[in-house]
Amino acid sequence: MKCSIRLEDGLQPGLTKTWRHGVVTLAPDRIRFDGADIAVVAVSLPPSDEGPRDRIERNADAPLFRITTSTAWLTWAIPVEQVDWALAQIGHLDDLEPKSAAETA
Repeated sequence: MKCSIRLEDGLQPGLTKTWRHGVVTLAPDRIRFDGADIAVVAVSLPPSDEGPRDRIERNADAPLFRITTSTAWLTWAIPVEQVDWALAQIGHLDDLEPKSAAETA
C-alpha cells in the first residue's frame, strides 16, 4: 500500500521529520516501510496542528494517524479508501473506537 510517514518525536531508525513516501508492508503490530521495521504500540488521531506546508508535502486527502512505538511518535498518512483495511492489518482498528465508561474504569 502506498502511503506517507514521518517522525514526529523520538527516534525511529530510517525515519526523519520529513515526509517520506513509499510502499508499506503490514503485519500484526508491524509496519515495514523502506527498510524501517516499525513496532506499533498504539494508533491514535494526531493533534490538529498541521500547517499548510504539511498538506502539500503529503497526499492532502489522506487522513493522518499517530503511531506510537516504544521510542517515538510517528505520523502516518493513509489513503482514505484503505484506512480500515490498513489499521485492521496491523491489529489496531479498535484503538480508534470510542470506549464506554465501563471500559475506561
